Amino acid sequence: MRSFAALVAAFALLNFASASPLKEFSLDDPSLLGRDYPLLDKREARAEAVSRIAATKARNAKKARALEYEKHFNMVERAIEEMAKAEGLTKRDLERRDIHRRAVAKVQCGVGAKASTPICVKYALASEIPANGRVACNSNTGRCQIVCNNNYTLRNGFCYKNANICTGKVCPAAPRNGVYLCTPGPRCTLVCNFGQTPNAAGTACVNTKFDANNCGAEGNVCPPSYNGIGSVHCWNFRCGITCPNGYYRRTSSTGQYYCSTTQA
Repeated sequence: MRSFAALVAAFALLNFASASPLKEFSLDDPSLLGRDYPLLDKREARAEAVSRIAATKARNAKKARALEYEKHFNMVERAIEEMAKAEGLTKRDLERRDIHRRAVAKVQCGVGAKASTPICVKYALASEIPANGRVACNSNTGRCQIVCNNNYTLRNGFCYKNANICTGKVCPAAPRNGVYLCTPGPRCTLVCNFGQTPNAAGTACVNTKFDANNCGAEGNVCPPSYNGIGSVHCWNFRCGITCPNGYYRRTSSTGQYYCSTTQA
């Protein structure tokens, strides 16, 4: 005789067999067609790509402007040091003057203060005021500061003449990799970025270290390949040639480089 547990199990299997079978999945099922699935819109994707490209270009342009400003800043700094050196001032002198300038600007001289006010005289040391500079006070705020005379600009404790009015005329437009400053004389002087030097006319900056048209010296053009194969270049002030694969660098009897398929 079957046990009670066996009878219960048989009854459960009977109910499962009589149940309706699972419905087969079909893509044509109307219930699926009525659902809202997100689809990729080509126009939205294209707009997003354009937006990303524009953002990348904007970032690159910002970096380029920052680098250009840094190069200009370095050129001006170097030129000022050179002009200060001509007046017997060292880089340390300029740093000390700049610290003194900032300290004077923090002093409260009192309402109605003038450059001759005792406390201003005490802190604004005459020995630290640059040539073509002076002490200017604001009677309303009671503060004084070191400034440059008209047509001069203060930078790092040094007053240099504005280039746009140097010798009473406008300096030429600054060339690539350079900037004009008004140096003692006065005259417009071209100051070039690091790795560049002014040409003899002082109108352009040239790279005598890597420029094949000014290799080693201004106007020294690297001669073309003797047989027309290979590209010339300038490296560390010397002319050279780059040969294509399978070619070897050779030198003609006149000392001109060329490329050949033979090693000897």
